[in-house]
Amino acid sequence: MTVVRRLSDLPDGRFAPDEPVIALTFDDGPGAATDAVATALAKLDARGTFFVVGSVAQEEPDLLAALVTAGHVVGGHSWSHGRIDDATDAELAEEALRTSMLIEDATRAPAPLFRPPYRRVDAPRWDSVVAPLGLQTVTWSVDPRDWALTDPVAIATAALDHLHPGAIVLLHDGGGDRTATLEAVPLIVHGARLAGYRLVTL
Repeated sequence: MTVVRRLSDLPDGRFAPDEPVIALTFDDGPGAATDAVATALAKLDARGTFFVVGSVAQEEPDLLAALVTAGHVVGGHSWSHGRIDDATDAELAEEALRTSMLIEDATRAPAPLFRPPYRRVDAPRWDSVVAPLGLQTVTWSVDPRDWALTDPVAIATAALDHLHPGAIVLLHDGGGDRTATLEAVPLIVHGARLAGYRLVTL
């Protein structure tokens, strides 16, 4: 499979390269902000794609089910969120497949999407491992570095300044205090819509 970096890379051909659509994606959950992010999106009549860490998500099966029921998409973000440097291919495959199976059990929905943790440059190796398992590797094309910022306006500005047709925006709902990200979500949604973009899920 091809690593998906923009929406037009999706193999189902849903989106043309110049189509004014973007996807907001959220990594490292479920966390303290996950439910609040989902609620904020619902108030905005928007949906997101949540890439969850299996070892954390196993404690929140009802939340995963609620996300899918609300129209969001849930994909895997590995089981342990570890780095790949010293991992074997078999270990990586188990990390991805175990998380996908957990999501499917919790949501009763397919979970074919996988996002590698940490570096985008690791995606080709992950893809070589997970593609034979039927999983689609997804990275991103816009990174506002919300994990490093505490000002929601700065996060929103960093996202909006780099939007383009088919953008996949990387945000975080877990792994730390995500209050600023939560407050940035409405700013990003409103700003994207004013710029003529439609929000979609993967």
